[in-house]
Amino acid sequence: MRRLLAATAAAFAILALTQSSASARPAVDLGFRTIEQSMGAGSRITTQRTVAVRTQARWKQIWRQLHRPAKKLPKVDFAKRTVLVVTQGEKPTSGYAIRIERVVLDAGEVTLHLVESEPDPLATQCTYLQVITHPYHVVRVRKTNRPLAPVERRTELVGC
Repeated sequence: MRRLLAATAAAFAILALTQSSASARPAVDLGFRTIEQSMGAGSRITTQRTVAVRTQARWKQIWRQLHRPAKKLPKVDFAKRTVLVVTQGEKPTSGYAIRIERVVLDAGEVTLHLVESEPDPLATQCTYLQVITHPYHVVRVRKTNRPLAPVERRTELVGC
């Protein structure tokens, strides 16, 4: 009787594992279209941020923070699109950049895969402007109300 119960429990466990893995959905690459990418000399966003913009009012607010002086607001149909904004934070010189490499829907969350570029400290022949910058990248994806997952970051050193 114990063997029968143990065998039955094992069978149910295997069945549960196969059903949960069969119902797990693979990650989906959402793709994106760049609205703007900048070294951010005029941006007033001085911290590292990741924002999903889903309304026109929020879009106007974020766009104003990214541009000093003001710049014409690009049109976005928020019934069909979500805007994603990533900022690198305040940097001490030129030579820094941030870019979204991939946008993936996985396990019900949107994950952004970013590449952050910074000057290679061994490239001593390079000259960088001594100016405070706030690099950012703004993209649009198809409409999603899914939450943003923690960002996947990769840093690359760049020479001149």
